[in-house]
Amino acid sequence: MAELKIDVSESLEKELQLLIYTTVQNVFEDSLKKDLYSRDYLSLPEVCEYVQISRGTLNTWISKYQLKTIKIGGRTFISKSTLIEFMNNFEN
Repeated sequence: MAELKIDVSESLEKELQLLIYTTVQNVFEDSLKKDLYSRDYLSLPEVCEYVQISRGTLNTWISKYQLKTIKIGGRTFISKSTLIEFMNNFEN
C-alpha cells in the first residue's frame, strides 16, 4: 500500500482530525436513520425519534388513545403501519 506523508502544523492536524471524525460520525448517524425508516417495527425510543415526540407523549398515545403495541420478551414495539394509521386518524 502506498503511503502519503504531508507536514502540516499541529493546529491544522487537529482540525483535520476533527473534520474526519465529524464526517464519519455524520455518515454513521445517517445510516442509522435510513435503517430506522426501512424497518417495519420500531422500539418505543425509535418511535419517538421517528415522529419527533417525547416519551411522555408516546406513553399518552398508548394509554389514552389506545395506540397498539407489540410485547415480545419484555420488549415493546409498534408497527410502523399501525403508527401511521393511528396518526392518520387525527388528520383534519
